Amino acid sequence: MKIEAIALREIHMRLKAPFETSFGIVQNRRILLVETIADGVSGWGEVTASETPGYNAETTETAWHVLSDFIAPSVIGKNILDASEFPALMSHIRGHEMAINIKLGHVGGHTESAASEDVCRHHSIPVWCGGMLESGIGRAHNIAMSTLERFHSL
Repeated sequence: MKIEAIALREIHMRLKAPFETSFGIVQNRRILLVETIADGVSGWGEVTASETPGYNAETTETAWHVLSDFIAPSVIGKNILDASEFPALMSHIRGHEMAINIKLGHVGGHTESAASEDVCRHHSIPVWCGGMLESGIGRAHNIAMSTLERFHSL
């Protein structure tokens, strides 16, 4: 698929309920959304970096900078046939070790999740298993995926 355009958008969102972790309590989020247009089709993603460098060095600001000044220019106009081609296009970028969040329901289930994990393992990219855990079935699938080699326990 040929990457035609990438657009970044920033939204500010007040959470329905406070989100509490060992880093503190968050009530308001600053979120980056990425729209990629390829072969006339628009796809959306969310940047998982937080506003502060509490989890790792990446922040909303640094993510915006790296995406707009390095990643987007490296892929716009490129014809990418397989996700395994992407790491080579990003080889000039160091750091930014945020793990890839593989959500079974977003990538097509176990087979595609395992294939994604395999590509990440081949390129030493850490992954973690995300998704909705409200049901026992959802938890069971995430537990099964998280036993693969590159998945990190967070």
